[in-house]
Amino acid sequence: MTKSSASTSPESPQEPIVSEQNPLVSNPSVPSPLVPSLSVPSSSIPSASVPSSSVPSSSTIQAEPFGIRSKVIAGLLSFYGGWFGAHWYYLGRPYAKWLTFAVVACLLLASQAPVWWDTPALFVVFIPAIAGFIESLMLCLMSDERFDARYNPGYVRIKHTGWGPVLVAITGLLMGTILTLFAIAHVVLHIWQRMGWLEGLNF
Repeated sequence: MTKSSASTSPESPQEPIVSEQNPLVSNPSVPSPLVPSLSVPSSSIPSASVPSSSVPSSSTIQAEPFGIRSKVIAGLLSFYGGWFGAHWYYLGRPYAKWLTFAVVACLLLASQAPVWWDTPALFVVFIPAIAGFIESLMLCLMSDERFDARYNPGYVRIKHTGWGPVLVAITGLLMGTILTLFAIAHVVLHIWQRMGWLEGLNF
């Protein structure tokens, strides 16, 4: 019996299959000679670390508690209400009510006069008013440390007061000087009239 040619012919060796893919891509374990590997040591990369001391915590940032006295408010009260002791109440000074009672008594006496604005009782009120102008400058120009040590004991100020007290001091200096000169001139004119030094002069 004759065998078929397929059975009698020796098996031909199979040709290797050549892959059309890039061997560098198909085999990732083979290092690429064209693309050098860039390895940067981790120690050379600076870490963006922020020190904990520079980051304010919630315990350090605090709002000013209620009841802390302000230089701006004290200066304004001293300028506008110093004649009856308004800043004395705000700064917690003793005997503030006695100053208020004295001013009220002087105003009541002045109201009984024929010309209330030209009486010695009203002139007495000029004294605490001028003192309030002067003290307004002193309070506004006082350093924060000295003001807190005297009127806010135990309080640590977070930030400085800034330009607020300075503006109040400048305004108080201008207006207070004008009002003080007016009060002095009014008192001098009243004294000269009582002394008869202005007889024959028409004003």
